[in-house]
Amino acid sequence: MQKENNEVKEVHEKKFHKENKDNRENRKKLLEEKVRPVFQNHVITYRGSYSNTINSAKNSSSSIQVEREIDLMTNINVYGAAIWNNSGYDIGMDNHQYSLFRLKPSLINTSDYWLRNIENGYFLRVAMTGFSGNYSASLKNGVRPRFLIG
Repeated sequence: MQKENNEVKEVHEKKFHKENKDNRENRKKLLEEKVRPVFQNHVITYRGSYSNTINSAKNSSSSIQVEREIDLMTNINVYGAAIWNNSGYDIGMDNHQYSLFRLKPSLINTSDYWLRNIENGYFLRVAMTGFSGNYSASLKNGVRPRFLIG
């Protein structure tokens, strides 16, 4: 039991990157190391639209199509609306609130965790208090990965 508690603590105390950048390889490695052992070959690959450019206002300004197996949620997936500026590049499976949060909103604020969105050059997070804001990626927060199983 102690080992499991340490693993949960490790996931919930991660920084995106000490220099405030989205280090996607570290994030992917962290998520896959925690999910794959449980779901093995049941994780399904999906294609999604991801922001890949930030404009002078420090908001997403274009996107690319990428195949993924695991990722972080967006503010729309959690709250059902663009709580912060939404550039319009969160489309496809990212354009609606997940039923889990719509049916039981108290599950939104169970811990501090990162979202995938970028706002004013910072990453969005959900706080345990219910507040959502943009923060430096060097701040320690948890991650709540999203993935499809089948």
